[in-house]
Amino acid sequence: MWIAPVVAVAAAAYLVHSRPVALSAAGPVLGLWFSSPFITWWISKPLGTRKARLTGEQILFLRKLSRKTWAFFEAFVGPDDHWLPPDNYQEEPVAALATAQSPTNLGARLA
Repeated sequence: MWIAPVVAVAAAAYLVHSRPVALSAAGPVLGLWFSSPFITWWISKPLGTRKARLTGEQILFLRKLSRKTWAFFEAFVGPDDHWLPPDNYQEEPVAALATAQSPTNLGARLA
């Protein structure tokens, strides 16, 4: 990234000697061009990680949700379905699995 500051300095030097009036208009752009390696480094820095602060109620909710999700896969996913979950499960008015196949599941079954 060394080339950007070098070109910016060269362009500024050229403008100072040939067209000093144009330097006022080109100055902000040349300044950004000169500082582009620093800006690139700064915006590429990884963000600081924040620890999740969950309440007891939120933890309980997430545990129940994960149990329900896992129970769904235990009940409906197996070797008969090539370990693919069903497209749709209807609970009301009668519990039933969808027999239709989505293009996604069909493609996964053929692979």
